[in-house]
Amino acid sequence: MKKITTLIMILAISLISVVAFASTHDGGRQVWKKNCRVACHDGKTPGSPVLSPDSKTQYQWKNSFANNRNYILKFHTKGEVDKINSKQWEAIYDFVSHHAHDSNNPEDCMGATGALVN
Repeated sequence: MKKITTLIMILAISLISVVAFASTHDGGRQVWKKNCRVACHDGKTPGSPVLSPDSKTQYQWKNSFANNRNYILKFHTKGEVDKINSKQWEAIYDFVSHHAHDSNNPEDCMGATGALVN
């Protein structure tokens, strides 16, 4: 009986962890797409580079977000990112670092046809 109860508890904890992990990445993806990708970094905004999570390595993303995002803020001086709160910044960082060029699951913003996906 103890083995069954232990097994059920392990399965329940695993399921909760998977759901929490997935929701963080989905939330980060949505914040990224709305506030970064579609807003500026889709190739349509003059002077703004096209960015996808796989545009940088995990180390490069870490450096971009270091020191309270000083590197990012240096290029967004017109208030483009002022509306992003700290929880959203964390979600964006989690998303881009987990889908960076050197991650186990790199992700770009290209569809199956090679067209940009917004």
